[in-house]
Amino acid sequence: MRPLLALALLAAVAPAAPVPKSLKKPVLADQLAGTWKPNGTGSAWFQFNPDGTLKTWHANGNARNSEMQWTWAIDPESSTPQRLKLTRTSEPRQTLDCALELDGDSLTFAFLTGGKTLPAKLAAGQGLELYHLARTSDGK
Repeated sequence: MRPLLALALLAAVAPAAPVPKSLKKPVLADQLAGTWKPNGTGSAWFQFNPDGTLKTWHANGNARNSEMQWTWAIDPESSTPQRLKLTRTSEPRQTLDCALELDGDSLTFAFLTGGKTLPAKLAAGQGLELYHLARTSDGK
């Protein structure tokens, strides 16, 4: 009986082996972090930072116009499309319900406006302000 008790105590205090990176589920916040540029038409750029801040701007060549600062938080209860809230940190203060679908280095991002309900798939013609973005390779 004592060897079994000793084995049970050893198992209880022994450190668990770390989970290999290949088996860890990627965290959406980590996947979203980075700078995103328009994929096709449009001029809106988004820079999601791991600390929960977001910078948006419209690019005209190398010039940045209408730069705004936001905070962002993912709704942990949502699935696909993933929901998040953006809160503008400067005046005029504003909070937006948003949705996104992330596929590798492609991001579809939408602002939910006017009390609209979140559709099952983000697509044009649903009353959404829709952006198709691509991750920049240089992080700028």
